[in-house]
Amino acid sequence: MINKVIHDLIRAVRLKCFRWKMLSHQKSVVSGGKYAFLIKISLGRYCYVGPGAHWNAIGGITVGDGTIIGPRSFLWTENHDYLSLDAVPYGNQNIEARIFIGKAEGTRLN
Repeated sequence: MINKVIHDLIRAVRLKCFRWKMLSHQKSVVSGGKYAFLIKISLGRYCYVGPGAHWNAIGGITVGDGTIIGPRSFLWTENHDYLSLDAVPYGNQNIEARIFIGKAEGTRLN
């Protein structure tokens, strides 16, 4: 199973994006989009990522089980340091932060 995960990641890096794909080991679906730093994306089980997503995961992205993310999502885990006094308009180093999207909690009728 680990070999399949590694194979999927290598293939995605070569393509530089996922096509409509079922991740069989997680039972999650990732539609077409562009994903940078795939090794830093952790996708839970039974997730769906809509088409046209643009994710830069240099700081890391974690998506919990059962989460649905709609089309054209834009997740970026780094930004310029606008408060730096090193250079104008922003500093020489980027700020990285991790994104956590929690586990989906469904409602139940009794």
